[in-house]
Amino acid sequence: MVTIVMKFGGSSMGSSDSIRQCAKIVFRAKAKNRLFVVVSALGGVTDELIRLIDLARSQKPKLIASRLNAIERRHKEVLGGLVSSAHAARVWEEECAPLFKKLRYILTGISFVGEVAEKSYALICSFGERISSILMFHALVAAGVRAEHVLAQRLIRTDSNYKDATVDYKKTRGYVKRIAAPLLAKGIVPVIGGFIGKDTSGDITLLGRGGSDYTASIVAASLDADSVEIWTDVDGIMSADPRLIEKPALWKEIDIQVMAEMAYSGAKVLHPKTIVPAIQKHIPIYIKNTFRPETKGTKVVESVTPGLRGIVVDANQVLLHLTNASMLEGVGFIHGVSEICARHGVPIDVCATSEVSFTISIRKEDYTPKLYKDLSKIAGLEVYEAVAKVCVIGRGIARNANILAKIAAALKEYQLYAVSCGASFNNITLIVERARANDILRLLHNTLFPNPKS
Repeated sequence: MVTIVMKFGGSSMGSSDSIRQCAKIVFRAKAKNRLFVVVSALGGVTDELIRLIDLARSQKPKLIASRLNAIERRHKEVLGGLVSSAHAARVWEEECAPLFKKLRYILTGISFVGEVAEKSYALICSFGERISSILMFHALVAAGVRAEHVLAQRLIRTDSNYKDATVDYKKTRGYVKRIAAPLLAKGIVPVIGGFIGKDTSGDITLLGRGGSDYTASIVAASLDADSVEIWTDVDGIMSADPRLIEKPALWKEIDIQVMAEMAYSGAKVLHPKTIVPAIQKHIPIYIKNTFRPETKGTKVVESVTPGLRGIVVDANQVLLHLTNASMLEGVGFIHGVSEICARHGVPIDVCATSEVSFTISIRKEDYTPKLYKDLSKIAGLEVYEAVAKVCVIGRGIARNANILAKIAAALKEYQLYAVSCGASFNNITLIVERARANDILRLLHNTLFPNPKS
């Protein structure tokens, strides 16, 4: 038998119907494989928990109570759709209700003082996966799968960077081998919530962006698993968002470095940092569709594959154009801009320079009056808020004059605010009018992928 780590994301955990579908996938696979299951929170729940934290900071206990009641009702309804009513009542009373009661106490306490420590932030955000893993466990048992719910913090050990913790792989491997491996040997499916770890003081930590994918990769590496399957709501990695393009190309394989460009450019794809532990151990990663399990999905590979792979649109952008005559034969201006952005905790995305100007794009949420004030002290500053980023991605494409010529010809009627070629030569980025970004995506996709193939 081979060992597979299966991770089900928020879209797969959206309702009792979708969770039962996940359970069917596990049931079908368990006959020939040893399985380990990792789950995300129910779709949208982590975002709701972050909103509750913001309400607690703003000292709004009544709004907290109302929104938390809605989250609680949703979980209760999902549980009721997975098991019998008598069983659901017992599970809710013994396993779920105590967690919601604790969460309510924490948020109410924070709302009295209006301050949230990072330790508390991590603890609050962990409740989504802690509860969803209970639901998945009971769904699996109801589907006839021998399973055991395991607390993620028993396995994943980290430092005390609560919101984006660094994993202690040696300790984690030891706990995974000691706790999970014996269950697998008995044919039992361990079920854990992703995203969660524990530091040496016993406090909950989070694994940062894409934390549940990261958990699956960490567990796979610790178990020396044969593969990792990331189950989501698309057939695999595509040449564009299928909600915007009718027939995008579906890739059977994708180079991890090209996938990294897609993720960093804003695509809702597997974030590359989350699968590094598995990739380093040469464990295959597959992205598959929970709702179309018969499709083969996309395999993430290490090998270099030349050619175009996708186009990504990110409307979450603001463009800043800084002009300062002292840049001409001057030294230190760009450093000054970068230093101000670093001081404000603002990562620079696209950048371009001329003799006397420096143009950068940043995320909309990072653009603040304080940042504007500080940058205005060192340069004339023009701000373009109604822009979007369109990225054409593929191995070595920025060195391909033919591709550059096709892009230029296709967009001759459109206004471009900035053009940048990534240092990896795997990304050609255009800053365009936000209102026309999706039109540009479709035009470029028709131009660069005239006959998309799966």
